[in-house]
Amino acid sequence: MRRSFHSVLSLVALVALATVLPRTAVAQADSPLLDAQADSAVAMFRAQGFSLAQQSRGALAASASRDVTLEIPTGKTGIVVAVCDANCSDIDLEVFKGSQSVGSDFEPDDVPIVILENQTGEIRVKVSMATCQGNCGYRLMLFVN
Repeated sequence: MRRSFHSVLSLVALVALATVLPRTAVAQADSPLLDAQADSAVAMFRAQGFSLAQQSRGALAASASRDVTLEIPTGKTGIVVAVCDANCSDIDLEVFKGSQSVGSDFEPDDVPIVILENQTGEIRVKVSMATCQGNCGYRLMLFVN
């Protein structure tokens, strides 16, 4: 079932609201806060017909970045979402197909979302910890429909 761009934007707004949870000071890739945020995002996307295709977790210091390779199945719309822990107030995403940037979210927030229509196959996601106190845990998720 294909969703229109406006349906996806509505979904994005719901996920952003759903992942705003009370924050506790935990700076790990495996924290209860990150589990709760990821579970909330998965539930919201499932309700809209999306499924969690892949996920990655890690921790980064302020201004650090890491590349993660993901795969979007042929004929699917992909949505890349990240959440981060209590020590993080801004995490950014940039998505590449080969060397070309095909989407990004550099907004000053802790729930970046990138919608990828008409992009299938291998993608590289650059996860950047823009604002963080110490070492910040994050989850990166790829949803497809």
